[in-house]
Amino acid sequence: VEEIIKARKALFSKNYSTAKKVQTLSTKGEFEKAKSLMIEMSENYKTLIEYFPENTKEGFKTEALPSIWENKDEFNEAIEEAFTFDTKIVIEEFVDGIEVECAILGNEQLEISKPGTYVHSDEFFDFDTKYLKGNEVKMQIPAQALNEEQMAEVMELSKKAFTVLHCTGYARVDTFFTKNGDFLVNEINTIPGFTQNSMYPVLMENSGYTYNELVKRMCLLAIEKFSK
Repeated sequence: VEEIIKARKALFSKNYSTAKKVQTLSTKGEFEKAKSLMIEMSENYKTLIEYFPENTKEGFKTEALPSIWENKDEFNEAIEEAFTFDTKIVIEEFVDGIEVECAILGNEQLEISKPGTYVHSDEFFDFDTKYLKGNEVKMQIPAQALNEEQMAEVMELSKKAFTVLHCTGYARVDTFFTKNGDFLVNEINTIPGFTQNSMYPVLMENSGYTYNELVKRMCLLAIEKFSK
């Protein structure tokens, strides 16, 4: 495990240094040299993937997938198992509720979509549920579990998260809506997915943007930001 971690850190460090060089070359207009370095970085990341025990779909065995531990003995066994694969593990409080997502578009003047959620019957919304179960999973926009007041609340919360973190361009803000009626910010995704299973483009489509219009708007926002 120690050798895996050491190799992983070395590759991250190498790609960080390379990324700084790419930024300098791009600023100088030396795009061919920058492109060559970016290709080198992509090859490094292909290698990096090999250093992880498994991919995001399977984790280590099946215990890497989310689990709710209520029994102390089972919890301790899970901790011991996790430490056989890495020296750091994550333990989080269980939040009983649903995930609600808002799409944000803009630099200074922000457009915020109505909140959406995924409707499914699985215990966890993992890789298999999202990408492999097809019509068994539905996007629901707006999220029907919320009333108008709650929709306004989560949209404002998403806007605050985007602003506090000094984000620009676009992002997807993921929150938990608990059974007590509270909202908790789970994460902000500054490069959200754009597949047919991804919430961001569908949220923006619901706000009036076609896919092409959305991409064009994102490019214009990037140019606007870069020009300042």
